[in-house]
Amino acid sequence: LYRVQHHHAHGVAVMAEHHLEEPVLAIILDGTGLGDDGTSWGGEILQTDLSSYKRLGHLDCLHLPGGDAAAVAPWRMALSGLFSCYGPEGLTQTRLPTTLAHLDSADLTVISSMLTNGFNSPLTSSCGRLFDCIAALLGVRQRISYEGQAAMELEALAKMKQSSTWKDNIMGGEVVDTSSLVGQANELYQIRSQDIIKVVLDGIKRNDDPAGLALQFHTMLISSITRLTEYLSHQTGIQQVVLAGGCMQNSILLEGLLHTLKGLHLQVFTGNSLPLNDGAISFGQTIIGGLRHVSRNSHEGN
Repeated sequence: LYRVQHHHAHGVAVMAEHHLEEPVLAIILDGTGLGDDGTSWGGEILQTDLSSYKRLGHLDCLHLPGGDAAAVAPWRMALSGLFSCYGPEGLTQTRLPTTLAHLDSADLTVISSMLTNGFNSPLTSSCGRLFDCIAALLGVRQRISYEGQAAMELEALAKMKQSSTWKDNIMGGEVVDTSSLVGQANELYQIRSQDIIKVVLDGIKRNDDPAGLALQFHTMLISSITRLTEYLSHQTGIQQVVLAGGCMQNSILLEGLLHTLKGLHLQVFTGNSLPLNDGAISFGQTIIGGLRHVSRNSHEGN
């Protein structure tokens, strides 16, 4: 039995498709997958080779109130985002954005208690759950009927505000200096999800156009990931970057990251023949497990 970490397999699938053998920086934006620290991962930058990996950075964690229940109820992630920004105060009726005003006070009390006490609320760095949070805060989708629904509808809303020059404006920092969104904790670099959520909440309070806020969320995420990747490339000397994970099916994210990272003169690879979502996981697992088997059984190398 060869245990393979989910997001490592995502990265290796892209590496193998493009015949990359040297270590890469793997940006994996995904739903959820168990990490080696016991938390749920999904917004990762890994230093990856074909048989091993090292976690270098990630999206700051949010709680999953109710565990798996949060994956089908984006309103739960919206409350988790409010809690991460403002604590229990953020979950009072007077502090809720109008998009969540319909929530029952009993539900608010239960979720607030769960988050405050850490009961059935595991941590996750998932990019998909961050998308759910923003989608619910903007009133796009509170409950889903199929996987990825809230994120897909948030992407569609953002596209309404895309201009012909949107990619050139990503790193401009006209509204938010995204260099402030990257920090370090416990020897890992983190993108401050809470600060991204606060920018969106401030826009909601000003009654800004939801489509504009949806696009701003995307560009803040792309910009902060790009800034962190640039730093990690300088630090490690690695010039090759792979992009994978279910969230990379979002064309704004994928096209934006391809544009900004190539602008840094990095070599960027993503899934072409193979899907970016879990459809390629078994391929990555096969490569990793096969190489581990060969390395542990010298006669297999013949």
